[in-house]
Amino acid sequence: MLAGFNIKANMSMSGTFDIGTSGQYDDGYVLTDSRGVAGDDVVGTGNFGFDNTTQITGSGSELMLHQANQFTANNVSASGNDSPYVGFDMAYGDSYWYWEHAKIGWEFGFGFLPIDIRETVPVSVTQTAYTFSNMGIPLSLLPAGYQGGFNASGDGGAAVSPSGSSGPSDTIAGTTGEKLNVMLYTFRLGPTLYWNLCRPIGLYVGGGPAVGFVSGDLSSSGTLNLADGTSATYSASHASGTDLVYGGYLNATLVYHAVEGGDFYLGAEYMPLNGANFSGSGMSAHLDLSGQVYVTAGINWPF
Repeated sequence: MLAGFNIKANMSMSGTFDIGTSGQYDDGYVLTDSRGVAGDDVVGTGNFGFDNTTQITGSGSELMLHQANQFTANNVSASGNDSPYVGFDMAYGDSYWYWEHAKIGWEFGFGFLPIDIRETVPVSVTQTAYTFSNMGIPLSLLPAGYQGGFNASGDGGAAVSPSGSSGPSDTIAGTTGEKLNVMLYTFRLGPTLYWNLCRPIGLYVGGGPAVGFVSGDLSSSGTLNLADGTSATYSASHASGTDLVYGGYLNATLVYHAVEGGDFYLGAEYMPLNGANFSGSGMSAHLDLSGQVYVTAGINWPF
């Protein structure tokens, strides 16, 4: 088992992004009902809903809904660190020089570590108000959080015009998320020194060069959380990539000789590597591996 700590990422977003809605609004919805009358302002639709009674205006004659049309990120950035991350480690080695309580050899190791870092970035959201005319019972009779359904016969006489009139637009604060989901594959090779501390316990130390590959995706969350307490969804962006990283390692491992030919071990490893970069679709991320520390535990099989 491998557990990775102190792995960080700096993620940023820049640009203006459009939001598609298809009848879904930040604080409600207006959709086609079973009569299939979308666009028919004579019959109206009962398949609508809203969050608060403050959205009902004109003495119950109009419903106001708000829709986020686009959001802008002005090269905003945020740093994240969600460690520890759990992965897999294995190594093979041999010894060539022996003393009474010590021996010198070499080790070749491989590590596999999934990394998933999520962070929130601030954005500016353009939100437009839309007004829908009442075409049924007074809207003031409906409770807060009302949700009409597709079956028009069960709407209780509530209906609104399926097409709304656009009103003023405002710019409000909001947040969205970015996620860096990658796999880190590392290879290490270097000398080892073993010292027998006492009969059942020994200590390995080693160090040398290390190289790795980072492969995965950078993506946006697809959700906007607005300052007024509402939310909106948008089509999430993705950017894939692979990067080469390199550096070195230094480790120390305690070995407990449980039975002949079978040991348990617990170790720590410091493996500073240069960073990996991902970018695309108005997003960028830098994976910082310069201070990563591993804790390892498992079995050792001498043969």
